[in-house]
Amino acid sequence: MTISTTDHNLLQLCFDRQEYAWQSFVDRYVGLVTHVVSHTVQTQSLTTLPQEQEQLVIEVFRQFAANDYKLLQSFRQQSSLATFLTILSRRIIIQAIQTQKRAESLNKATQVEASAYPEA
Repeated sequence: MTISTTDHNLLQLCFDRQEYAWQSFVDRYVGLVTHVVSHTVQTQSLTTLPQEQEQLVIEVFRQFAANDYKLLQSFRQQSSLATFLTILSRRIIIQAIQTQKRAESLNKATQVEASAYPEA
């Protein structure tokens, strides 16, 4: 499947750091990423607040833009851009959820340890 001319041009404008290109990219794909967040959270059997899902959307776009759009530049046009973004988004979301779970688990362990040894 080939990339649409619109998507190709939009990506190139982002890579060239053209004014408003990134905002146009976000505007074009925020619905897709929001849907992927919602679906991924649901399939992971998680209960999240709207603010937590919004933070996941922000994290996805942050990682898309990181390191001069390194993830986006890895697009090889072997699928549609939407499919590529869906796969990337899902991976980023699952990684963020796992990182948060580890942090919460570590925090709980620290609290349990602290309560086992109260200060004298």
